[in-house]
Amino acid sequence: MQNLLIPLAEGEFTTPNIHFDLSTYVFEIKGESFLENTDDFYTPVTDWLQEFTDTYSDAIIFNFKFAYYNSSSSKSILKIMKILKKYSKKVAIEVNWFYPTNN
Repeated sequence: MQNLLIPLAEGEFTTPNIHFDLSTYVFEIKGESFLENTDDFYTPVTDWLQEFTDTYSDAIIFNFKFAYYNSSSSKSILKIMKILKKYSKKVAIEVNWFYPTNN
């Protein structure tokens, strides 16, 4: 299994930066998630995370650093949270939610 690195993309729609680092076990989603079809973007992310949680038993830190996400992105974020919740039953994890102070 390799790190998952997806750079942010800006344009008509915006995707966040995904950085899941297996050397540090720090996984981060950062930026804006303003997508029309979130499944196209997030399915590889949730698939990777599911494979990781099925294979590994290491403690992780998961950082959500959204400046903004639209309502269609929230469904995919919830899928990620459910995977993390299940994983937390076998190993300790730390989940951090960062947000703009004016939000």
